[in-house]
Parts: sequence; structure tokens; C-alpha cells
Amino acid sequence: MIANIYVSIYPTLASEVSDPSAIIKTGRITSSVQNEQIRLLGLYLESHNSPLVPYADLFIEKAEQYGLPDWKLVPAISGVESTFGKHIPQNSYNAWGWTNGAYSFTCWESAIDEVTKTIGQKYIARGLDTPEKMSHVYAPPSITWASKVRFFMQKISDFETPKILNLSI
Repeated sequence: MIANIYVSIYPTLASEVSDPSAIIKTGRITSSVQNEQIRLLGLYLESHNSPLVPYADLFIEKAEQYGLPDWKLVPAISGVESTFGKHIPQNSYNAWGWTNGAYSFTCWESAIDEVTKTIGQKYIARGLDTPEKMSHVYAPPSITWASKVRFFMQKISDFETPKILNLSI
């Protein structure tokens, strides 16, 4: 007898639901495109054992709310500054190196909101709409910050959906 076993080589998120067209989180329904972005970001953050995994939907929501040209920008900055929130001052919720790591937020939700809002209002709205244009203000005097942010933005974009292996035994 041959049995088929399907194995995902990536863990799934607890927030995934059976209906791919909508997901209810934080009191709102997201589109299927946003769902895919949330799923992709969540899986990517999960692959890095990031404490930011439960907030994948918030990154997408706040990027849209504050007019960021790319929803991957704020998560990518956290990758550069703190390995996606893993290396931060204790209880600071500061994954973005805000004031060289000296600033503390009250929780991840307020941190994501404040960082995204500030980037939207003080960078994007003033024409600093790419990591290259932002770098001289966000991370002076670094000459590599922008390329590192771009690297993580691309890694998030390229992150593949879980592979399903069909094993016959």
C-alpha cells in the first residue's frame, strides 16, 4: 500500500484561516492581496524567530495608513537595526534603533505605529522615499545602511511560500 504524506517545510502561522479571501484581525477585514502580504511577512519573520511575528498585519495596515510606498520598509529597517526585534534593549520594543537604541516604546503596537507614522510624515512626505534618500537622515554616517535595508526588503519579497513535499511510502 502507498500512502501520500504532505509535509510543509515551513511552519504555518496560527493566524492563517481556511478562507483565503478574508481574514479578520484587529477588527477589520483585509483583502486577499493584504492577506498574502501578511502571510508572507509573518512567515518571513517566523523564519527569523522574530518577536514581531504577531504584528505582521499591523505592519501592512500602518504602511497603508501612513502612505509608505512599500510595506516592507519598516520591517526591513528592523532587520538591519535589531535582527527583527531580537536584539534590543530590554523591554524597549525598539527594533528600529530609534535614538540610537536609547528610546523605549510601551509595546510593539505603539512602536510599529510611531515608527511608521514618523517615516511617513518626516521622510516619505518630504521626498525621502527610498532607503538611499533616507539613509543620510536616518542612519548617518553609514554608507551601507540603505543597501542593508534594500537587502531585507528583497529577501521579504523573495521569500517563498511553504514548500509542500509529496512523499510516497
